[in-house]
Amino acid sequence: WHPRTSGTTNALRATTFFNNRLLVTGESGTVVWADSLEDFQLLDLGTADWLEGVAASGTLAVAVGDNGAAYTSTTGTNWTRETTGFTTWLRGVTAGNNLFVAVGEGGRIATRAANGNWSVETSGTVQHLNRVAFIGSQFWAVGDAGTVLVANSSGKGWAPVAGFTTTNALNAIAGTNDYLVIVGDREVRLQN
Repeated sequence: WHPRTSGTTNALRATTFFNNRLLVTGESGTVVWADSLEDFQLLDLGTADWLEGVAASGTLAVAVGDNGAAYTSTTGTNWTRETTGFTTWLRGVTAGNNLFVAVGEGGRIATRAANGNWSVETSGTVQHLNRVAFIGSQFWAVGDAGTVLVANSSGKGWAPVAGFTTTNALNAIAGTNDYLVIVGDREVRLQN
């Protein structure tokens, strides 16, 4: 591991690769981008909103955060705030199947279609959802009180996953076609 200078002292909360460009988001509208891991560029989106999650498809990057904030970029260097229609704080976002899915406080799940329209989906929970991932052909979300939800490839039909027994907060999920890994407070769970 080699330290790098980010150009900011703000808290950094999420990262993704947008093709070959590294994107990092964080406190007070902070965006850091780099085409070379030796040369980081700092952007200030001019907002107090923390950007808690960032994800990218091949053609679009989406960052989400406080107060229903959603920013999009086709370059990673210029960002536009979108209207989501809600003010719920968002904690995570993922890309899959030509759409973006964001999750957040109070069980909020929202999908962003290719045309830029945001829609609120029914999650069936009031627990805070911390992260979301597109794995195989499904969307998965994890959250507080051991919440694990799964939905179809269109980000609809969210349902709890049976047999997952914990009350600890779950903070991240990743997987392949063969394995799922969920981690959280004193938790590492593997399914194959």
